[in-house]
Amino acid sequence: GVEGIMPQFQCLPTRADFEPLSGLVDYVALGPVHKPYEIDNWLFNPGSTETWGAEESAWDRGYYAVQVETNVAPGESKQRAEHITNPRRPFVRFSFRVDGLSDPDSFYDHFERLVRQQARENAATLSRKPVVDVALIGVFAFDAGAIERTRLEEMVKEQFHPLIARIGLAPRWQWRQ
Repeated sequence: GVEGIMPQFQCLPTRADFEPLSGLVDYVALGPVHKPYEIDNWLFNPGSTETWGAEESAWDRGYYAVQVETNVAPGESKQRAEHITNPRRPFVRFSFRVDGLSDPDSFYDHFERLVRQQARENAATLSRKPVVDVALIGVFAFDAGAIERTRLEEMVKEQFHPLIARIGLAPRWQWRQ
């Protein structure tokens, strides 16, 4: 990888670290960072062919098909790299605000309505069983231990028929959604 592409990855080489290879190497294949990117039509990272974590669900998936032509004029690019996006499992991610819900019955009612709405909004894009990831955001007005996670997962399963349903508390830094 290259520094700055993925903020959580530290101590990666910088773009300047690759500069000594300029003029000597026509194509640099990077990895294993899952996010696809290319820099200066020279440094290429395809990402991964499948989504490994919910936070990666918005990134294109795929690989590069590269053709190298050695008989080109000086200064012309010797390679043509095309990022091929491959089919992958769909992800549906949404958040559910718990603020202002005074009891478990109100919580379940609002949660079920949101799940139905999300299922309707995403129905056209779901060609395969999705992974559904729901983040509970906010502050509970009642004991959160009273919530049955399996009941929430069943509501999601009834509407989405997913490969897996994940319900979790979102960290405070995600509450801005």
